[in-house]
Amino acid sequence: MVPRERRKLAATDFYEEFHSAASALSRIPGAKNFTYRLLFSVIDRHVAAGNKVLDVGCGVGAVSLYLAHRDAIVHGIDISAQAIAACRAAAEALNLAHRASFEVGSFPGKPIAGPFDAVLCLEVLEHLPDDLAALKAIYDGLAPAGVLILSVPSAAAPLHRLRARLFRRDAFDEAAGHLRRYSLGQLTDLLRMAGFAVEETVRAEGILRNLLFTTRLRSCLRLMRWWLADVFTVLDNATVRLFGESQLIAVARKPGAGMEPG
Repeated sequence: MVPRERRKLAATDFYEEFHSAASALSRIPGAKNFTYRLLFSVIDRHVAAGNKVLDVGCGVGAVSLYLAHRDAIVHGIDISAQAIAACRAAAEALNLAHRASFEVGSFPGKPIAGPFDAVLCLEVLEHLPDDLAALKAIYDGLAPAGVLILSVPSAAAPLHRLRARLFRRDAFDEAAGHLRRYSLGQLTDLLRMAGFAVEETVRAEGILRNLLFTTRLRSCLRLMRWWLADVFTVLDNATVRLFGESQLIAVARKPGAGMEPG
């Protein structure tokens, strides 16, 4: 079912409106950055200096620039021209333009100019009409034994389930342009259908983090620093075990020599 807001706008217009306030990053997020720490902990284990990386749906480029700062060679693509303009401005200002390039484009569109050692597809798959076709395009663009790091919203998210039960719809998903959510089984099955071997899955972001990022409590994010961010993260991880996750992260690999899809 197509969200109500997206029925009114073409995809490009929808995401230009979504990124209407996009601005260039003034500094590179650190590994302990509260917003990205969960993803960075996974990315750091699988992406090395010198790797050629594609960031699909890169937004304003926070993850791309983080990796470029760590000596990866990163190419980001996004459907929003405003987001890409912010990426390019940040790359220039942070002296990373030699390792981070950016392009306006829809995905999947033209063939990926790979091969890439790693592809990031973070909070993107749920926006695409044909998720399997997107994963197959990523697979084709990866080098043998290349890695895909993927994150999607979870169907088990407590706030999502509550909104769906009370209102029979999720206004947050509609506003964000989500076409679907995934269970862990659905996600791993989809990756295997595309040919990937699934190496790792993470049930991430409990109800506390989800409240911060999806409600008016977002204004409190600026307080999440130093020891408070660490304490909050420990508490939030406990809520994942008790109530369920809001985000799923998967690491999948394109089979190389001696590897079989799985």
